[in-house]
Amino acid sequence: MTNKLIFIPNGIMIPDIYIMTSMAQSLIDDKKNKVTIITCGGKNNYACSKNIYAIKEICRTCILQRNKAISQLKGKFKLQEINTEINYKLTFQLNNIKQVKYENLDLGLGAYSSYTNFTRDSDLKGRLAKKSIKLLLNTSISIYHYFKDHLKNKKYDEIVTFNSRMSERRPLFKYSQMYKLNISNYEKLTTERFYNFKNKFSQDRIFIKKEIYTFLKKKKNLNLDKINKFYINKYHGIRDDINSEIYSSKQRLNFFPTNWDNSLKNIVFFTASDDEYQSFGKEFNPSFLGNQKNIIRKTCDLLKYKKNYFLWIRIHPRWKNEKWFDKNFYNLILKKYKNVGVIYPDEKISSYSIAIKAYNVICYWSLLITELAYWKKQKIISLSKNDYSEIGIAVTPKSLNDYKQLIFNKPKKDKKVKQKTLEWAYFFLNGGSKIKYFKGSFEKGYTFRGIKFKFNFISFYYFIIGKVKEKIINSIN
Repeated sequence: MTNKLIFIPNGIMIPDIYIMTSMAQSLIDDKKNKVTIITCGGKNNYACSKNIYAIKEICRTCILQRNKAISQLKGKFKLQEINTEINYKLTFQLNNIKQVKYENLDLGLGAYSSYTNFTRDSDLKGRLAKKSIKLLLNTSISIYHYFKDHLKNKKYDEIVTFNSRMSERRPLFKYSQMYKLNISNYEKLTTERFYNFKNKFSQDRIFIKKEIYTFLKKKKNLNLDKINKFYINKYHGIRDDINSEIYSSKQRLNFFPTNWDNSLKNIVFFTASDDEYQSFGKEFNPSFLGNQKNIIRKTCDLLKYKKNYFLWIRIHPRWKNEKWFDKNFYNLILKKYKNVGVIYPDEKISSYSIAIKAYNVICYWSLLITELAYWKKQKIISLSKNDYSEIGIAVTPKSLNDYKQLIFNKPKKDKKVKQKTLEWAYFFLNGGSKIKYFKGSFEKGYTFRGIKFKFNFISFYYFIIGKVKEKIINSIN
């Protein structure tokens, strides 16, 4: 008999609750397993990535939905709730929250990840930022102490979790890492294919590189021609098996800015969602330039007196209608620099069209890197070290001088680069496995054994009340 622990912290995170319920059922099906499901008990002042203000009604909805999901499981299992509540007086300043550790675990970064992923307030300017992060941090500490005590007294052959970056999941993941417990950290590769990253985050570039090459070695008569369809469908905004939202579907191919000039050496800088790259840790933040705004300013300065160069800043479409989008910053950039243009989130100008025509392209960590490397047959400048730079379809500057050299030197065409983009996509489209009982998509919705966990009257009532409160708080923040 093998002991298995599966952590299902909430019931309203979609598609997580369907994924985790499906995983739990698969573990229960194997009669050799003794399965324990641990979930959140929703104590007072518990905050998580789905409820950063610890609103009671959202907690109640979450518990009701979680209970509904777990009630659909068939077979024997043990269910335990985390009810530990610690109001730890951890002192911190907002400007150093990402460096805050508790018993050597980076729980501060987890709290930052949850807060910014929900609000997009990556600079922590919100009036309630510190209060929310304190709630998230205290909840993380409470969850950590629960698992610390539980895992001292109970031994498991495998601990199963999903997407462990956020504040409620990070304590278990980091504790398991520290004490070398056998943890399986799953993350999606495509809409219905999932991969076990084990004791690594899904952003771990060394792990991904190794897994890609190991996967490819096992395949005989590898036919990469079919993978071309993935890039073609993405280009035309038809289909994306990896991301739920296809931003290119809202853009017009071959639609350029009115003052685009092909006679100039156009540099295109694709911005990232600040909260994402900052919450991934130091490796995703160029040490020689600091945050994204500093990088943009420095890039503008590098090109300022280059009359034959023009810099285009393409702001991520996700920032459309976001409260914390700093439009004033970009307006000031336009006033200060004559050879800089800004493409705002709601503009239908094609990212593909301007990037393919560009002299050089600058990105953070984005699927766009492999797409543009595929179409341009050359390495893309990536500001962070990642799986793309590891396998040779992106190049990451090591210093400011290195960055300058990369910008002003057009990369050479190389057929091997396109080959590597096909290998990358082959792994992500065919690697990992499907989870039994789980089906669905962002557009059509998700199911467990064909069941959708719909709200009943009570859960719907709590949910609406909670969301109204949340909206009011967001307007204050």
